[in-house]
Order: sequence, then C-alpha cells, then structure tokens
Amino acid sequence: MINNYNRIYSEIKSEAERVEREYGVPTDIFTELVMEIVNIEDMHQTKKRPKIKQDIKNMVVQTVRAHAQNREEQPC
Repeated sequence: MINNYNRIYSEIKSEAERVEREYGVPTDIFTELVMEIVNIEDMHQTKKRPKIKQDIKNMVVQTVRAHAQNREEQPC
C-alpha cells in the first residue's frame, strides 16, 4: 500500500517531468520547490504563519530567476 507522501511525491515527480519538457525547468529543481511549498502549507495547518502566500510567491520567483540565470551562464 502506498502512503500519502509517496503518492503525492509520485504525482509531483510526474508533473515535474512535464514541466521540464515544456519549459526546460529541471525535474529535480521543480520537485524540490513543490515539496518545500507542500511542507510550508503543512506547517501552516498546525501553526498559522503570517505572509504565507508572499513567502511561497518569493520562493517561486527566486527559483525561476536562478534557473534563468543558470541558463544564461551555460555556453551554447
């Protein structure tokens, strides 16, 4: 029997593969970002956190910027 974590991780990994094909964001980077967001949301359920939406938005923006910068630095 598959536990909830494994099911969620499997779904995220599958979606991450699609994102990599469509947008070029590496699977591991996307998966790590989404798992961090899931963790923050989970913690928010037990202890309310101020500015959670802004924190998540900042995480996404930072990840996108880092990925864009890495792509620019790679030789053609």
